[in-house]
Amino acid sequence: MINWLQVLSEITEKDKPSNILSHYMKYPSTDKPLKYVIQIHTRGKSAHLDYRMENDDFLIGWTILTPGGLPINIESLDQLKEWYKPSKIDFSAQKKGEGFRAETKSAQPKEWIEVEGKTKKGQVGSTKNLPGVFLQLDKGQVIHGVKKPYFHEYFLKSSVGELFPKDTWTRVVCRAVQVPIQDPVTKELLEGTELMWRIMVPKDQQPYTISDRAMKRKWVPTKEYNTPFPVQWTKETFSTQYDKWLSWRKEENLVSNNFTVQRVSRKGQTVVRDMPVTRWILRLKIDDKVHTWISDLDFTKFSPVAFEYTGTVKDEWFTYEGEIQPSTEYNPSKTLIAQMDIIDTGNVQIDKEVTEFGDVYHLDFKGKVLLGKGELKQEEKKATIYTFDKLYLLQKSLFSYQKHEVGESTHFDLRILNKFELSLEEDVSELEDKKVQAILFFNYKEDIPFTVTEKKKVTIGKLESFVTQIDTGTVTVMNYSPTYISLKLEGKKLNGFYVYLNKEEEEYFMKGKLPEPIIKEDSNKK
Repeated sequence: MINWLQVLSEITEKDKPSNILSHYMKYPSTDKPLKYVIQIHTRGKSAHLDYRMENDDFLIGWTILTPGGLPINIESLDQLKEWYKPSKIDFSAQKKGEGFRAETKSAQPKEWIEVEGKTKKGQVGSTKNLPGVFLQLDKGQVIHGVKKPYFHEYFLKSSVGELFPKDTWTRVVCRAVQVPIQDPVTKELLEGTELMWRIMVPKDQQPYTISDRAMKRKWVPTKEYNTPFPVQWTKETFSTQYDKWLSWRKEENLVSNNFTVQRVSRKGQTVVRDMPVTRWILRLKIDDKVHTWISDLDFTKFSPVAFEYTGTVKDEWFTYEGEIQPSTEYNPSKTLIAQMDIIDTGNVQIDKEVTEFGDVYHLDFKGKVLLGKGELKQEEKKATIYTFDKLYLLQKSLFSYQKHEVGESTHFDLRILNKFELSLEEDVSELEDKKVQAILFFNYKEDIPFTVTEKKKVTIGKLESFVTQIDTGTVTVMNYSPTYISLKLEGKKLNGFYVYLNKEEEEYFMKGKLPEPIIKEDSNKK
């Protein structure tokens, strides 16, 4: 019998995936208020806060770590309510400027925003031996503010008034900071640093968008999300600065910086090879100076790539196309003439961050080939080597679910349009509490039609496969990485929340779980 897992592994190369724009970097499709909730989540004597908020078809959020533990094991909602009254969990508007350590939460289905009560032992939200208990402390409306890889801003209007003033807006920020690595057991400081998030209600409640800092950096919201702050509240509370910002936008006319991507190629000897020697150039025009980075890889297609920063050049190089003579800056060959072509050009929004470890350029390209967000990061202070990462955003897309018969073997493919593919050992149409062996491919096989109307014979490598369509529909990719993917599928047979996990070199696909059943009251309460 054919081992189809081995066959697929051999005939399809697992390319490294491009970086995906993290789910909490995505702006909602509307700048209108959405829902948020802050819950205490306990498991025995441990407690933390879960801060969740809507973002289109899913929730994003933060786990807020609070110091110390609980005096008793919490095993019911009533116990948690009683304990909370003298609580020292102080993430609130009363503690402005006091930061708490936070961690990003995986994107989750919207059902989580309504959770309150006790989950059974062994279920999601609990441990094997202890129940999980959720208590909603605060909820209301949220407007997503500025989102940067190292800085996030939210505006909350509480309908409860427990942690934040009721019926008015409170600004909350999350900031990434570099801290020394600490041994979790001995607490000894180790070599190097790691990234840590801090969340707080800042003393400065002014929205970042209208700040002098943002205007100095020429930071502007996207056209799709034009006002990342509560407009009326901002007008009334920061009227002078708001008027200044409106005037600045009009004067600046929101002209973006420009970029150009160029390719320089020359042919080597045909007897040795018939491939051109090619280099790729990124030029950014910043404050009327043309800054240049050069790579040996096509950074419009591959990520990450290494760049060498070569400084600034004359303006004419920004738009140059044509021949490059031998023994010149862009053509080290002694005899061959090279050709420089413009591959792409357009506007780019640049947000430069200067850190103690080096410069980081956060980029948003508006070209035809180079489109979307990227990050250009200096290896270390004063270094000329940079790393460039493209950041792609997975949004709502289409999925196709097919049965493949290869010889005497059968497997099933779940394909996400133009993104990735999961090959599954068994049919998952009626999957419940079971893990199914899977293989993740970052680029799905182009030689197989995305959908077929009837059983179709196709060739994969040297093998013939018969393809039968089982289901199609829409999909929301909430989390994506080589080790964890969560999907919301909306088809006739595949419908609901599913996850892919690569854990300890074992890949499998399973139905996602929600914290059910929720026990709202003690079972022994009369």
